[in-house]
Amino acid sequence: MTHYRHLTEEEKTMLIQHGCSADDWRLLEVTNSFKAAMCRNVTFRGSNHIGCSMLRNATLHHVWVGDGCIVDNIGVHILNYRIDDCATVRNIGRMETTSDATFGAGTEIAMLNEGGKANVVLGEEMTYPDVFNHTTPTTASQSSTYGHIAANARVENTSLLYNARVREGCVIDGAQLVRNVTLNGTARIGAGCIVEDSIITSGSAVLNNSIVRRCYVGECSLVTDGFTATDCLVFVNSHLACGEAVACLCGPFTVSHHKSTLLIGGHFEMFNAGSGTNFSNHAYKMGPIHHGKLLRGCKTASNAHIIWPAQIGAFSMCMGNIYSHPDTRMLPFSYLIGDGNNGTRCIPGRHLTSCGLWRDIGKWEKRDQRPEEARHTPVDYNWLNSDIIAQVRQGLDILRQWQAQSATTQGKGFYVEMKDVEEGIRMYELILRLSNPETREHAVKEWTDAVIDDARKEYALGDVEQETLDNFVNSVMQWRDSQ
Repeated sequence: MTHYRHLTEEEKTMLIQHGCSADDWRLLEVTNSFKAAMCRNVTFRGSNHIGCSMLRNATLHHVWVGDGCIVDNIGVHILNYRIDDCATVRNIGRMETTSDATFGAGTEIAMLNEGGKANVVLGEEMTYPDVFNHTTPTTASQSSTYGHIAANARVENTSLLYNARVREGCVIDGAQLVRNVTLNGTARIGAGCIVEDSIITSGSAVLNNSIVRRCYVGECSLVTDGFTATDCLVFVNSHLACGEAVACLCGPFTVSHHKSTLLIGGHFEMFNAGSGTNFSNHAYKMGPIHHGKLLRGCKTASNAHIIWPAQIGAFSMCMGNIYSHPDTRMLPFSYLIGDGNNGTRCIPGRHLTSCGLWRDIGKWEKRDQRPEEARHTPVDYNWLNSDIIAQVRQGLDILRQWQAQSATTQGKGFYVEMKDVEEGIRMYELILRLSNPETREHAVKEWTDAVIDDARKEYALGDVEQETLDNFVNSVMQWRDSQ
């Protein structure tokens, strides 16, 4: 336990000579390693406890400062903070903690149903499976009168800092406003950002003029380039840039990095939003109460517009204006092509042979930036896991029932043309053969040949360079030879 003592007369005299003052010098206590020569132009108000640190141009009000710290150029004051060894607090406009601060923990948000009641309570140890399975721990938030800047943390060039808890090694640099926030696990907040009532954890970052309110951003996720997120949970290597998200559950590898993209009221996982993608959750007479889900591996094309509610099957591609509220959970790997009020066409299994799908399923695990010891959320990288195979089997049964019909078939919020039923059956049978060790070898050849053919079609359209095509084909062939 650190021992503190009152100033000696010599130390007090030196502090006064260096432009320092105090309401009551008896309320300033220091460690035996304290050096008065390292303090210049400091005003001490109330009770303060100071170690061997450099303090300059600051007003400290009920502050604890450890050894090896730099506290410099504070505009108004630092009020009610503990600053641990080797931390840096520099160029701050105002920094204070109010009584009963909870630092973002305990914040209630309305996930998915924007207009509904709060249904999730933010905590430091949230994981995607817990939220997905509605088993998030509801530990009581611990309040404190003191904010905390932990050892080796750095807080610089920030206008306003209220009720912040900055764990060891974390950085805030250039933010406009940080209020009621916890950072841990080397998390960062950067230039121009506004972060309120949120928890940023485990290597995640909020950068470049982004705005985050009532959010959890965890496990190496990035919010950047002016993105605005409100009432969202963001997990595991997600990348959000330029657009906006409201009331979303962003599972692992949710990616939206184009302007004019709005994610709202949606549950996503391994998702890629095309430029201009827009989701609507607002029935104008009832308010923003609708929501929906895109199962893992889905994509949207540029300018896709989906009106909730909708449930989209895994590894599907959504295009156009989807207004018919489709439920295609039992038809994975589909193309969904919306024509506004004229309906939504579903092409089952079409996405299976897309070269884009090949790239997606190969990149996620390679792009997992989390250190091994910090992988709190388990991620299943098996694209043909038991859940997907079960969906394919159910989809195959549905298509075989529709096969007996001779005309276009109506599903729940979508239609399937007869030619697409036949091709869907062939694709789902191929998936089942890919998942069966006894039939896998020939199925792998059939599948990879189709993927390469799709890539060559893109090349023929002039969208792909020859070198890019050659590299893609080589990677597919190398994978096939390794099976």
